[in-house]
Amino acid sequence: MSMPSFPPKDSLLSRDEAIDAILTSIAMEEAALSHVLNAEGEKLQLAVAYAKTNKSCETMRELLEMNNSVSHLIEQVNDMQFLLKSKIKLVSKFAQPWPKPPCSSNPCPVKPCPVNPCPARPCNDCTAEFAVACGLCWRNELLSLQDKSCCKSNIKLDSSGKKICLPGGKAYAIGVDLKLDNGARRPILIEFLLVTGNEVTSRKKLTVDDARQEILLLDFFEWEVPASHDKSELFIQLSPNEGIKVNYGKITVKEINC
Repeated sequence: MSMPSFPPKDSLLSRDEAIDAILTSIAMEEAALSHVLNAEGEKLQLAVAYAKTNKSCETMRELLEMNNSVSHLIEQVNDMQFLLKSKIKLVSKFAQPWPKPPCSSNPCPVKPCPVNPCPARPCNDCTAEFAVACGLCWRNELLSLQDKSCCKSNIKLDSSGKKICLPGGKAYAIGVDLKLDNGARRPILIEFLLVTGNEVTSRKKLTVDDARQEILLLDFFEWEVPASHDKSELFIQLSPNEGIKVNYGKITVKEINC
């Protein structure tokens, strides 16, 4: 087996070429060790085959000496493997791509925020979207909401941020998307209440008996607001036996036949 050849000392290597040369040398050393182990194995097999035909004491003594020699060589190969492993770990650090240079004295350009964060789509003033505030919610506590509508709509939040005001004399489609963390893994009651004046005109209850910790709730229903009042209020409350955490929530209200 010939020795590996590398460029002469006076040659100039780039960073990538030097790393390639070191990795090549490690691979060649691994190949040489495999040849050594293969040769020792063949030698030991031949000695065992000879000992089977000649079972003298001298032959057995020579076989034991050869076995000790092979064991000593394997220990040396094992030490060499540790050296090669540490070498390739060191080289791998330099094989990573160079980090990007820091900004110069001039500050890096900052991308301006978009003027309109809403997606480029036709504006619909008959639909409103509300994000549910994430966090821990206790029994009979109203969910806090935040208006995320891209367009102006007559469907708005009241000053408390917990009730959605719906103009009267219209029908609405309401979509619910909630992701809850039920740490206690007990039944949960979710109530949607439509209050007109001081009277509850519509009520929808959703009971979740799922014993899983993470609950994904998707639902859709339609409600009609009576025309006898200017507006009605829609709000949502959770009734867990213990506190429940809201990880994500979105309420979509769309006026039907708009």
